[in-house]
Amino acid sequence: QSAVRNVRMRIAEGNLEAEAWFQKLDAEARVQYRNSAQTLFQGLITFISVADPDVRSESHAIGFEYASRAHRSRLSYVEAAQAFLFFRNTVIESVIHAYREANVPFDEALHRMHAFTDEILVSLLQTYQQLEKAP
Repeated sequence: QSAVRNVRMRIAEGNLEAEAWFQKLDAEARVQYRNSAQTLFQGLITFISVADPDVRSESHAIGFEYASRAHRSRLSYVEAAQAFLFFRNTVIESVIHAYREANVPFDEALHRMHAFTDEILVSLLQTYQQLEKAP
């Protein structure tokens, strides 16, 4: 719960509105991007909590979602990656903050968070490339 509140707080602080890629979005796309933090957070928590999660399918689905949204909003692939990295960094920082508050070691969790989000970024870029080639 602490991590979820922290993610919402960081997004609400205005950092998101200052991003150049975010300023290009219409109102509906802005809401979708804000909500994407929740999807990313849930996928990340599942991945670090489950002993043997299927990282490929979940990370691919999230990457596909980010790429599709960015492509529909006419963001470049660089801007799509920037959008994902904004939310990834916000979510990871919030989870680490929650681990520290609970006095729980997070070295392994941090490694797993980066592995999971790296897979998402690769999926995002692959999907975006495919969308660009489609007629």
